[in-house]
Amino acid sequence: MLPNVTSVDEHIALHPLATQRFLQGIRERFRLILPEATECINYGIPTLKYQKRNIIHYAGYPHHIGVYPGSQVIAELAAELTAFKCAKGTVQLPLTEPFAYDVAERLLHRRLEHFALTGK
Repeated sequence: MLPNVTSVDEHIALHPLATQRFLQGIRERFRLILPEATECINYGIPTLKYQKRNIIHYAGYPHHIGVYPGSQVIAELAAELTAFKCAKGTVQLPLTEPFAYDVAERLLHRRLEHFALTGK
């Protein structure tokens, strides 16, 4: 269980330097893709909000970064995610080099496509 934090910076600072680097990399890439989004802590983890909606969450853990785009996105991209541990609404990206930034970006892009179609 992660400790309670009130900012994305606090969440990132909780982790070892290598994990911080990966988290910051995801944060920067997500902000490039969706610069008008706001950052917050929701469900205790970093979240990007856009038009008052949670778009994607992510969080650092001892052996992976969890990216939470929602269950529909995971289901739609299942064939592309076979190399990663997935659950209903999350993909676990291992803390290895090279880090799977491209997968995190793909998850956000698909989530944005879904949001554009449904408003959810």
